[in-house]
Amino acid sequence: MSDINQVRLRGRAGGDAEVKTLPNATLVTVRIATGESYTDRSGSKVDRTDWHLVACWGKVAEQATGSPRIGRPKRDRSKNRAQKLARRSNRAQ
Repeated sequence: MSDINQVRLRGRAGGDAEVKTLPNATLVTVRIATGESYTDRSGSKVDRTDWHLVACWGKVAEQATGSPRIGRPKRDRSKNRAQKLARRSNRAQ
């Protein structure tokens, strides 16, 4: 599928993964914090944290169950174009 983009998100889990069992699937969600530090024009150090809600379905959800724990590093590979565009717009701010 050439119309699918891949996003790599590295950060720390903001809580334990939440597992919801639905009639036809399993849903796992986890909040991931990403951050950056930079010096602004006045010379002050700025720390910025962005929060991302990651949802996993099906086989990916089964693999993710129990993996992310609060404060531990987590990398997510999402194939969602909207998420990629959102990350780009956050960087531009």
